[in-house]
Order: sequence, then structure tokens, then C-alpha cells
Amino acid sequence: MSLQTDLQTAVAKVTADGNLLHDIVHGNAASTVVTESGPVKTVAKAIADVVAAFGDVDSARTTTLGARDQAVAGAAQVAADTETTLGARDAAADSATSAAASAQAAQVAKIVWQGVWDGALAYANRDAVTLNGTSYVCRQPHTNHQPPNAAYWDLLAAKGDTGPAANLGNGVPQALGNAATGAANFASREDHVHARGALVDGPANATDGELVRFDGATGKLIKGGDKIQADDIAAGILGSVAAKNTGTAPGQVPLVQADGRLPTSVMPPNDGAYSNCNCNCNCACCNCCGG
Repeated sequence: MSLQTDLQTAVAKVTADGNLLHDIVHGNAASTVVTESGPVKTVAKAIADVVAAFGDVDSARTTTLGARDQAVAGAAQVAADTETTLGARDAAADSATSAAASAQAAQVAKIVWQGVWDGALAYANRDAVTLNGTSYVCRQPHTNHQPPNAAYWDLLAAKGDTGPAANLGNGVPQALGNAATGAANFASREDHVHARGALVDGPANATDGELVRFDGATGKLIKGGDKIQADDIAAGILGSVAAKNTGTAPGQVPLVQADGRLPTSVMPPNDGAYSNCNCNCNCACCNCCGG
């Protein structure tokens, strides 16, 4: 049962017992009052019975005393019920006081979330903000006092330490970029984000100016290519003529001129041994003119 129901029940009982006592004291000489213990004569009826049975004094005295005792017992019950009612009232008052205190405490503890700290906003007590991963609660109204200024902000929740590296693939977790594991062959690690088929792995060391060549036919490994070889030129792997090492200086590849001849700067001198050559090609063999 609730406190309110208990209180209503106690009040009703006190009222009922008071009415019974009133009926016993003030009832007429011909009636009795029904109580929880049975019918009780009114005081007037008890006196009338004594008068009627005056010849039997002991019986009249016993009847009168019984009526008195019943009246006293009724008064005691009324007093007990009254005490119970007052106790219920006090309990109700204590409960109301406790509820009011809890409501006040909840209001004091309430915070108002304002998001990321903004120097242009005016903050009130219990406003909460976040800045650089840490949250703060305002302790006095202000504008443009950046956390963690202890005069205006209390720490609410500090930013935590950086956690361990997560396993982003399907193999053994390793810290990406960690110097202790960086020397290992990246092809053996399965914790990277990209698909393995899209990666190209190279040697641990490289020489400045070297070519880069694929190692094998998988398209996933590269190796150092040393210097440009004659086979590289013949195979055309260096790209277009304009991208090759072209020119007339030593070590360069000369370009054929528009007339189909090589530049004279790369041809040997004409010493007159082939004076019958009329093609002016300056070649040593002179097969073009039969000379």
C-alpha cells in the first residue's frame, strides 16, 4: 500500500472509533452500540438498567463498571489510532522533504551541452563544451576564456591516451610505420589497408640515379636497374626519342637529320681516300655511290 492510502485508512479508523465513543456516551437509555468486541450499552442505558435492577446492587455495580471499562478501552483505542495517524503524517512530511532535496540536487547537477568551445559565445554556469578531445563545464559566467582556464572551467572528461595499433587486415597486428617492424619485407605483412594486388614492393636499399625495373612477371616487385644498357635502347623501353639520351656529345645517341643523314659532327673526317664519291654522304664505306 502507498503512504497516502495508509494515511487515509488511519484517519478513517480514528473517525469511526470517535463516533462509537460518542454514541456510547451520548446514546439514549434504550440502545446499545455495536463495536468490534460486540454490543456495548450506552451510559444512559447502563444507568437505567441499574435503576431497574436496584434490588440487585452487585449486578448493577458490575454492569456499570463494565460499561465504564468499555468506554475507557474505546478511548485508549482512539488515542492509539491518533498516534498512528500522526506517525503517518510525519512520515509523509519526511518523504516530501526528501523528494524536494533530491529534485534540488538533480537541478544543481544538470549540465547543458554546448558543443565545441567558441570564443564568441557567452557561457553560463553548468554549460559544457569540448576542446581538443577534452570536455569542460563552466564554473562561472564569462565570454572568451578558453579552456582549460581553471578560473572559468572545471574538467569534465580528459582526452585519453592513444591506444594500441588496430589490426586493419586479416593477419597478425603490427604497428604501421613502427621503426622496429619497418625493416621487415612489407610483402609479408597483412595488416595494411590496401589490397595486396595493388601494391608494389621494392628493395630495402637503392642507388641514386638507378633505373627501376620490375622483378618477375607479377607486377608486384621492383628491383634496381643499374645504368642504361644497349639492350634498353634497342628494345625501346626508354620511351620516345625525345626522352632518350640524344645528342652529339660523347655517350649520347645522335639523331638522324631531316635529309636522312647523321650530323657531320659525329662522322669521321674525309681524308680524300674516297674522292670519287659524289653523294656527299661523308660515309667511310661509300656503298651508296659504289665508290
